[in-house]
Order: sequence, then structure tokens, then C-alpha cells
Amino acid sequence: HHALAFVLAVALVPLASAGVVDKAQHAAAQQSWSAWGGDIGVRWNRDLLNNIGVVAKPVEQTTQHDLRRHEWFALRQSGGLQFNVRNGSLEGFTGGSLQMRGGYVLTLRDGTSIDLRNLTLRVRAADPKILDVVSGDGNVWFYSDRLMFELANNNHTLAVRAADVRVTQALADRIGVPESVGWEVADMA
Repeated sequence: HHALAFVLAVALVPLASAGVVDKAQHAAAQQSWSAWGGDIGVRWNRDLLNNIGVVAKPVEQTTQHDLRRHEWFALRQSGGLQFNVRNGSLEGFTGGSLQMRGGYVLTLRDGTSIDLRNLTLRVRAADPKILDVVSGDGNVWFYSDRLMFELANNNHTLAVRAADVRVTQALADRIGVPESVGWEVADMA
């Protein structure tokens, strides 16, 4: 119905300050894991954003680039996501959050802005398969509900290859485009 989604890709890589821990130590059925650190890449569907009156300008991005045109930012080492894995598949998040260094300032058609610098990806309490995109003022402007991931590097890395980023009711109300609720406007890796 509308243009492609915003792709947000999160790569949590095994660095001295990043990683994934198998807390269950070989539990057969279900395992509890944690992931922290790494980088997050964001690719906006800028044409669709412009159509709904939003311009996303990156602030403090890293110099990394990939073929899919993500803009990359470091993740803070504090915090992390906890999640359950069963038979090598992520069942759902059980808690936690990740915070990005840098980010975006969104300029809206009415001249106001939304500051998404240092945004937080937080597990939604009502649905453990959704990550809310939370601005510094505590508002949830976007959410991610379809993560394509793999446990990589001998199960030491949670690599999110793609995750849709969608418009929340709060953002649709703020920009005056009620039909945009749920639209995919970006993706992450």
C-alpha cells in the first residue's frame, strides 16, 4: 500500500564490551540469554517520511556504512536485553533495554521537532516480542515488532539482520496523519 519500511538493524557483536551470555548453561528446553553493546544501524524510508511531514536528520553517527545504506550508531554498554531462546529461536524478550549513542532529530511539518538522540529500545511490557523506540522525554514514537535475527559467532552474538520500525499512535496523532499508525517507516539492523 505504501513504500518500503524503515529498516533498523541491530548487530550486537562480540567485543570486549559487547556480548551474549547463556545464563541457563546448556538448559535443554529453554534458555535465558542477555545481550548488550554493539552497534545499531538505521535506514529510514525518507520518501514515506516526507509524505507524512517528517524529516529525520542524523546526529553523531558513526562512519560505518553498509550496502543496505544504514546509518550506524554505537550502543551504550550499560543496560542490555534479556530474552528466552528455545531450540535456537528467540521466543521473546523478558526485559531490559538498549540505549543508542547519538541518533536523530525529527523535524515535523508544523516546525516542531522530536529528539531521538540517545533513544532507548525497551521491551514492551504488554508484548515481549515488541521493542518500543523511546525518546529521552519518555515518549514512544516508534516500535519494532518483526525482528529477523540469528545467534551467531558460536552463540556469542545476537545479530538482528532486520527489524521493522513502525509508527505509533502517539506519533500519528502528533503529525496529524491518523492512518499512519503501524506504517513501516524504517528498518534497523
